[in-house]
Amino acid sequence: MFKTKWLHKNTPVLSKQQEEHLKQEIAHISGELEKASDLIFRTVFLTEDMKGAIIMMDGREGYDDTVFLTYYETPEWVTLKELKDDTD
Repeated sequence: MFKTKWLHKNTPVLSKQQEEHLKQEIAHISGELEKASDLIFRTVFLTEDMKGAIIMMDGREGYDDTVFLTYYETPEWVTLKELKDDTD
């Protein structure tokens, strides 16, 4: 299974259920990819609510055995239309 590195000074406190879910997601990615650096990104939802906390997992060049984790307590979702309107 790939190692993990949080991109925060302080690791977020997760419930046991959230920790287990994150472990399962990392195990799944580890089984699907040869190298962690092949991962573009994966969103791990920590609640059933789309407005709830998430963790973004990504791979980095030069780190073949480690996925990087970024925690968002309140993610901001943007639609493709909103992105397109911003560029017009």
